[in-house]
Amino acid sequence: MKQVLLLCVLTVFAFSCKKVDEPNMRQDKLRAGNWKRTTLKVTYRMPGGNETTEDAYATLPDCAKDDLLQFGSGFEGNVNEGGSKCNVGDPDNSKFIWKLTNGETQLNISGAIDHFGTDEARADIITFTDNNLAIRYDIYDQAFTTTATDTVHVAAVYSRY
Repeated sequence: MKQVLLLCVLTVFAFSCKKVDEPNMRQDKLRAGNWKRTTLKVTYRMPGGNETTEDAYATLPDCAKDDLLQFGSGFEGNVNEGGSKCNVGDPDNSKFIWKLTNGETQLNISGAIDHFGTDEARADIITFTDNNLAIRYDIYDQAFTTTATDTVHVAAVYSRY
């Protein structure tokens, strides 16, 4: 009798529990596809003190516009050269290390200087959906123009490809 009662209690308990869906973590979303840059804007201060913003994506060669970011397991990733390479001798993939920090609101990438313009990109995530990622990061002591500048602010948008 006790066994029947225990079986009934366990059955009621099992059917009364609802499955709680865990939120899809941002790192899982990053790993779920390839990410292609679709927008790139840089803002820098001119010698007179005025800031100016340029559409850097428009000046990228086509061979750089088809590059894909691939976020892999173990927080290792690749910059895939896409369908065309800027230099024939370049490898198809260049490795980088990545991680999400600050409650998954910041994306840190190390080792992808050719793609990000800095070896250590510490990017704030501005928007993140299943198919779009917008980030903003700074590059220090870098001259993007003919005038020297201390800080360049970079804003980039990626679409899942």
